[in-house]
Amino acid sequence: MKLNKKTRYAAAGVVSLALVAGASSAANAAPQINGSAAPVYMYDTNAAQVPDGHVWAWDDELIGSSTQGDINGEFTCPADSTNVFAFLAAPGNETTVLTWKAYAGLGFNGATKNVLNPFLTPLSLINNSQGAARAAGGNYSLGLACTKFDGVAVTAAFFRSISVVPVTGAFTFLPQAAVAAPTPTPTATPTATPTATPTATPTATPTATPIATPTPTATPKPTATPTPGVTSGSSDSFTPGSSGTLTSGSSDRLGSTTNHADKGLASTGTANTLPFLVSAMLALAAGAGVIIARRFRRVKK
Repeated sequence: MKLNKKTRYAAAGVVSLALVAGASSAANAAPQINGSAAPVYMYDTNAAQVPDGHVWAWDDELIGSSTQGDINGEFTCPADSTNVFAFLAAPGNETTVLTWKAYAGLGFNGATKNVLNPFLTPLSLINNSQGAARAAGGNYSLGLACTKFDGVAVTAAFFRSISVVPVTGAFTFLPQAAVAAPTPTPTATPTATPTATPTATPTATPTATPIATPTPTATPKPTATPTPGVTSGSSDSFTPGSSGTLTSGSSDRLGSTTNHADKGLASTGTANTLPFLVSAMLALAAGAGVIIARRFRRVKK
């Protein structure tokens, strides 16, 4: 059996009051891709979570929660918030109060800035014209907004995207997803700059200075003393007499003188050849004279 509007609102209030004692404050999760500050999960008045894809009637009672599996998950508004509202807005206008299609006032949970079991039935948004949105159909955002400055400025908004069937107002919640966390840029590991290893300067090996080998000095050969040749008046010479005859033994002395001259030539070098040649010629001349004298003497006999 359906409840009238006043009965439904009263029932919602009873549910809310009954849950206050056991309400748990849930930390708001990451921002969603549709722009919501955190995910929003939907429950019916039996505190049962309703999955996405369920078709809701425009006047079905639904309660929002910040926690999956727990109807008492609270939404935490910023500390400077002074009011909170349920709203219906065109996508992208969730934080602009003056453009909302419809809205209704909500309240904080006691002295906190938390919102517990917000009632989000579209038909309950009595300010502005929720009826016009139902008739037009289309895509909208349904949720709650924390405000300040007497409800003019939005400090935080928690909502879901819905698709509404024109006229009938039947709607479904579109899937929600968190904004992907940016991939941290890996910090480059500094590469150690290799320190150049000093190259040892090679020590020059001293080159031994060659000692000059002294050139041997040629030993001078002894100079042969020339043997004096046959001279006039020696014991080996002949003395021509007044008669032109030779003295006794002149033939032997001629041979001795000739041999002596030959030995002198052999014992001397070419440097003393000329004196020996002269001596030899004199000896030959003397020998020839002896021979001629002997023949002359034989002829006279």
